[in-house]
Amino acid sequence: MRVLFVHHAHAKGGAAVSLFVLLKHLAGKDVTCSLLNCSGIQEVEQFYRPVVDRVHNLRVWPYPHSSLGWWPMSRLSSILRVARWILLYPISCLSMTVVILRGNYDAAHFNSATLISYGWIPRLLGIKLICHVREPFAAGHFGMRREFLRTCLKAFCSKVIAICEDNASDTHLSSLRVDVIYNPVDFTQFDCDLSMAENRRLLGVNEGSFVTLFAGGSNAQVKGVEEYLLSMLEVSERVPSLVCLMPSFQPSTLHSEAALEAYRILSERILMPEFVRDIERWIAVSDVVFALHNKPHFSRTVMEAGAMKRPVVVTDIAGISEVATDGQTGCVCDVGGIAEITKATLKLYEQPKLRAKLGFGGYEQACQLFHADRHASAVLDVYHEVLG
Repeated sequence: MRVLFVHHAHAKGGAAVSLFVLLKHLAGKDVTCSLLNCSGIQEVEQFYRPVVDRVHNLRVWPYPHSSLGWWPMSRLSSILRVARWILLYPISCLSMTVVILRGNYDAAHFNSATLISYGWIPRLLGIKLICHVREPFAAGHFGMRREFLRTCLKAFCSKVIAICEDNASDTHLSSLRVDVIYNPVDFTQFDCDLSMAENRRLLGVNEGSFVTLFAGGSNAQVKGVEEYLLSMLEVSERVPSLVCLMPSFQPSTLHSEAALEAYRILSERILMPEFVRDIERWIAVSDVVFALHNKPHFSRTVMEAGAMKRPVVVTDIAGISEVATDGQTGCVCDVGGIAEITKATLKLYEQPKLRAKLGFGGYEQACQLFHADRHASAVLDVYHEVLG
């Protein structure tokens, strides 16, 4: 079976990592995988090269409407960006057509719904199309571009894979057309006995510290960075040993004066490296992991924390509430509920046995829902279904 995977962005973030894990675990399942690197960025080619048979580097511009945000047409910059996409669309179509024709593929697998505007090409060339929906569709002012995405998914896809129930419902497709397959966790990376003491020494964290992890730097506003900072400021008044890990976070993403002031006060307690690939080391160092999204969005961090037996503090929002259960895998708080987040954090600080219990609950769930072998097998079942 020959499958062309089409990836649209950089090699950072959950979509890229999830695709890498899938490709790695398809290697032994009689699937020959090639990759169309739509960004043309060399880093992406180097990232995927070890797990694919071939990488095609051809520029294909994704549809100008991301899942988490959109380009309001009331702004001149947005109008120009959409116009640019329209002008470059024929070039993108030609690039994709050439790759598919030369590869003799059985199926194409788009790694994002923002690529579905090119779905007519594999359909016209007679190969099956699977599209991965990894985020909800932003509505915009009138919802026209969102409806365009839904229409293309319905018209061109043999099957849609959604990473959570909320994303599946957002496609407006029937259950026969969309399968929910949660993102994978490579347990060879996360299910390991990483010494907390040793990793804290390597990262310069005191052994007796109470460590919290916020790994939402890729889209800080959507992922609740301000709520995290304001809550940690309150926690720090009760927990002198508090340390905050914030990989990939950029202070420039903060807008409110209160959050900026909280960041200034907490700065000596914050470890803030650039994007990290060894996120398992940072989770191993942590006592509690946070995912405080304020818009519907699945969280890879919740899965990885569970694989390393770390409790989570999360918001009760679509996408996350499916995989985080209050009192079983962590603490679930209302969106924007800073006082509630603070209370949950202090509760976990004061009760180490509760942290261990919730961490083990997350581990059991991760084994059941997110194991990479199960994920690859489920995706392979989709290929067998559409290819007959």
